[in-house]
Amino acid sequence: MGNSFSNIHIRKNGAFAVGDVAEYVKSGLAAKGLTNVEKPDDDTLAVIIYEPEHSEWISVYSELFSFVSPDDMYAEAAGYSGRFNADVLALLCNDSDYLFMNLVNISDGTDAWMKIGFTYGVKIGRRSNRSAWKPKVNDYKAFSAAVSSAYVFADEALVPISKTLSIDVSQTVLDTERFYDEPPEGAVTVLYFRAPEGEKELPRLEFRTGSNEVFDDLEDGRWYFSALSKGGASKGIAVVLKMIKGNAIENGEITFTDTAIVLPSSSEHIPINMEKVRLKSGEWALRWIDKDFRIPAKINDSIGGAKLFKALTSHEITFFYKPQGNKRKFLDILAVIVPLQNDPKGAAVYYPWIWFSSKREYLEQQISELKMMNENGWGSWKVPDIDDYDLDD
Repeated sequence: MGNSFSNIHIRKNGAFAVGDVAEYVKSGLAAKGLTNVEKPDDDTLAVIIYEPEHSEWISVYSELFSFVSPDDMYAEAAGYSGRFNADVLALLCNDSDYLFMNLVNISDGTDAWMKIGFTYGVKIGRRSNRSAWKPKVNDYKAFSAAVSSAYVFADEALVPISKTLSIDVSQTVLDTERFYDEPPEGAVTVLYFRAPEGEKELPRLEFRTGSNEVFDDLEDGRWYFSALSKGGASKGIAVVLKMIKGNAIENGEITFTDTAIVLPSSSEHIPINMEKVRLKSGEWALRWIDKDFRIPAKINDSIGGAKLFKALTSHEITFFYKPQGNKRKFLDILAVIVPLQNDPKGAAVYYPWIWFSSKREYLEQQISELKMMNENGWGSWKVPDIDDYDLDD
């Protein structure tokens, strides 16, 4: 497993100090309902403000950072930049697969974005704008070379990139958990916060991640779909496989084997037997129901960083299934996980092109990434033909 981290870095300009950053953090989190406390416990969330002695940047590592999208990164960076009238660098690395960088300066209008690595089917919604970095780096030629190079692990790019930003690479790859593994030298301020208790909610599940059909993630051909609890705790769950369009399940064109469920906080694959049923909508599907299945309550909305990654494994439900038959119709397979106490509103759904506007757009991006990976020597992937699948256009 690679590195995962998210952090913020503020370029010094002589107009603020670590104490000012701490006050900004306190006021911002107080506005969100969190309480600053003196001593930590199992329920507190930490924010670390770090200033190496000879660095041009002050770093912020927080268990509350949760950069789900480029918009989240910009919003966080823009807040700091607006308050301190400074360059602010937001970083997100996901399992060393990809690295997002966003450098923001509200006063001069800078919004420089860069993606390094592969997102494997996740639609980002932003394109890298290399030229926007030119006024902010000390060696644009070296920066361009660094972001153009191929890396086995995306965060390796921070070694050459950090030199062009005059920031120590050790600052860029930390989070609240890794900070204490090898405590760095410099001024350190640690703040602790307690989140408010939430009200009782109906159970609700939300899609988290799914297999990339074109890449054949699992060697045995199984697909997977993970759902995350985003509501209250409850008992009872249903798993459904059906078609977005057509009657391939009804007429037997597509069947499924190796169906299994992985429980929260477990790595054990529990086989499940799915029954062919006609739903209330009139369509045919395969369904499995467990009335005693316990769905955990959602993760505290305030959690981010390393604590978030740990919490995710104890709150997600994963469904495995192996489609058989007419592959032309595979992109129309729809998987659903739904809490019985909030059916259908609480359902999480998945299909391979869920992040895209169409099957064609999904396939075109996947084919492009496969070709690029082959050209860079990062494997020998079989590149599918777009005509191998039924499309809607």
